[in-house]
Amino acid sequence: MKKKTTLRPLGAAMNDSYSTAELYAVFESQVFSKPRKMDVSLLRETACAMDERPDGEVAPHQLIVWQKIVHRILNIQRPFALGLSRKGFAILVAALVLLITAVALALTNWNAIVEWVYHLEKQESRVEMWTLEQKLSLVDTLREQGYDMSTLPDLNGMTTEEKDAALSDWLKTQFDGEVNANHYNLMTRLNGYFEDWSYEDMAWYSKMLLDAGEVWEGRFISTIPSTEIQKQGDAVLALTDQALYHAFDSTSIGADSLTPHLLYGYQYPDESTHLWCVHYRDQNLFLWFEGFVTDTEPLQMLPDPYIAPIPEQFDAVLEENSRRNEERQRALQKLEAERGLLITWTYEQQNAWNPTRYGVPSPDDISQEEAYAIARQAYCDNMGVSADEANRLYCHSYFIIDDGKPYYVISFSYDQESRALVEFSISIYQDGEIRNISIGSNG
Repeated sequence: MKKKTTLRPLGAAMNDSYSTAELYAVFESQVFSKPRKMDVSLLRETACAMDERPDGEVAPHQLIVWQKIVHRILNIQRPFALGLSRKGFAILVAALVLLITAVALALTNWNAIVEWVYHLEKQESRVEMWTLEQKLSLVDTLREQGYDMSTLPDLNGMTTEEKDAALSDWLKTQFDGEVNANHYNLMTRLNGYFEDWSYEDMAWYSKMLLDAGEVWEGRFISTIPSTEIQKQGDAVLALTDQALYHAFDSTSIGADSLTPHLLYGYQYPDESTHLWCVHYRDQNLFLWFEGFVTDTEPLQMLPDPYIAPIPEQFDAVLEENSRRNEERQRALQKLEAERGLLITWTYEQQNAWNPTRYGVPSPDDISQEEAYAIARQAYCDNMGVSADEANRLYCHSYFIIDDGKPYYVISFSYDQESRALVEFSISIYQDGEIRNISIGSNG
């Protein structure tokens, strides 16, 4: 008897030595082999090997094979028409159960279908170049999952070529969207735009791209924030809201109508530093503002956020805003002529002038006197001067509330009016921790 050979030796190394496409080819060759020629041992082992592969890797193959299996089973009038013994047929059923389970688990949510489309797209970006079998499998799966099929043309009576063209046209309409990526546009039809997805879906999508190598330095990779980290959401938005209003006058873009979206993750490849990413979009999904905020206390917004260019139609509004800003500046100059420079005002007066920028320390915060004492000691330590010399300087300050954790900004001057400033300034958080020191600058 002629000894049967296989592509490669079976055994423990099979799952490593065979590609996924080869595994499915071997499995399919056995499932659909002629009666009595089926290698049940090979069939069982390939089924087990496929069950261990990642869902995204097997997705392009499994639906097609699965439909063939279902078709073959439905056309079997008697179980033993395959020419197998009872034991052989039982093993075949067990092997099929493994595959059925893997397929069922992989396709119980939309993500697996989107991932399947992604892998099809990786192989061939043009839908019309997909095989008719692939298109039919995808359409049948969408229907089974409850997708709206009302616009799908009736394929009955069509020739093979007509079906192929009709399915291509219909799938293209389902894949039409914001970007040139069929899978992503399908996902937006199902779940809305990326920023509206759950943290879990965003993390799944990022991992799919990461696993496929579609990443570059600086690309934002979404991950799932812990329950504790998620509690930072309101504080993060408070930071970015202020930055948004600083970047745009609210009337110039209708900032109140922009919708903020919270994303969490890291900028590839730095997995050690996780950040909040906040997008502000309008009703047309135009991205006006993108800012990054640290997830460690105290929360801080990173410099240089993305700010969208102002469209030409807002020029008139911006001109009006500029005029109002000039008027406000003249009003401040008038008040400073009466009271002195803004930094010398009381905290209450500063707050009345700009309540979003300047605040008044609460009883839970360190007092102004305590903050000044910390500042003088830092001045001595950094400038190499005595305490007597530091005490001869005047301190002036703001209490900043629009940049995360509130803090004092303290400057020194040789005169009470703060017009002869020392090139040294310091920021001190409300709990007494030094935020930063600037030397060679008056803040």
